[in-house]
Amino acid sequence: MKRLAIAIAAIALIGTPAVAADMPVKAPPLPPPPPSWTGFYFGANAGYGWGNNSQPAFIANDPYATALLTANGFGAFGGQPLASPTGRLQGGIGGLQAGYNWQVNRLVFGLEADIQGSSIRESASASVVVNQPSLIATTSTDQQLRWFGTVRARLGFLPTSNWLLYGTGGLAYGQINEHVNVGFGGADPSGTLLGRNGFGSSCVAPPVFGTSAATCFVGTSSRTASGWTAGAGTEWLVTRNVTFKAEYLYVRLGGDSFNVVTQVPLPNFAPSSFRASWGAANVNTVRVGFNYIFN
Repeated sequence: MKRLAIAIAAIALIGTPAVAADMPVKAPPLPPPPPSWTGFYFGANAGYGWGNNSQPAFIANDPYATALLTANGFGAFGGQPLASPTGRLQGGIGGLQAGYNWQVNRLVFGLEADIQGSSIRESASASVVVNQPSLIATTSTDQQLRWFGTVRARLGFLPTSNWLLYGTGGLAYGQINEHVNVGFGGADPSGTLLGRNGFGSSCVAPPVFGTSAATCFVGTSSRTASGWTAGAGTEWLVTRNVTFKAEYLYVRLGGDSFNVVTQVPLPNFAPSSFRASWGAANVNTVRVGFNYIFN
């Protein structure tokens, strides 16, 4: 029995390395897949916009308005034509964006649409003496971009797997409100302003807009303008699904023209008016935001 036990123990010792060699070895964990930019995304942004406003050009519709707008009109009595004020568009923006990306190696193609609320606005005024004795005409203008949106293509390059540089461009549209007011002060308008060739003007108080003088001519426009946009930006993947972005866009929206009409025609005279022709609204915007990628 003793010899049998020793033999069994010897066999067990000899067979142990073979059994251990036959046991499966646990494979090391696979590295996580690289992040992907492909997929639908949705996000929000906020920023600032500014631009040099294109002030309206004034075009007379009748002989009385011609006298107001030309140096050889009331200016023949020592005055000046109506002035077009100059100012600067500026204000905050904020909104939402959504789009889809396709990643091919280090290139990212995409389409994006956004809608922005805006407080971008310009208000300005200018005064001149248009007739003697010291009849002062104050012209006030106001332009406001209430909201705007874009639909754009994007093309980008990935310097690293989580950092995107891109250019973008496409269609832009938005609501623009514009207002022109001409008020007379410094003398009694009813005793100084006379009609010409069947057209004339008088004034009302209190003022309607923008000046402490009596209001004589007013014109307003509210429109949805279209145009184009172009810009560039950068975006970082801060997690596999969340990105942070910074972007610049130039937005150009088309111009408009509308009549600026006397508030109170003189008795026995047709109401005088002139046309305010407003050029394109050119706005620079910078904004930051975030996106969530559904992939």
